[in-house]
Amino acid sequence: MNNTTIKTPRAAFGKLLLYESQLAWRTPTGLAAGLGIPLLLLVVFGSIPVLRQPSSDLGGFSYFALSFQSSLR
Repeated sequence: MNNTTIKTPRAAFGKLLLYESQLAWRTPTGLAAGLGIPLLLLVVFGSIPVLRQPSSDLGGFSYFALSFQSSLR
């Protein structure tokens, strides 16, 4: 017979979180890509002058402001 105990879902989630954090610590490229790629896109799109110009078609806002909610008031 198998001598296992039934664990709660909370304990199982804790184990899963522990193992996933250990994997992320060993290979941090996924974490770096998950944070770095959106930041890189933000900088690239923010540096294109056409995307920062207000447009009457967009209600006086720029495409960048509407996409990233940076200067809406």
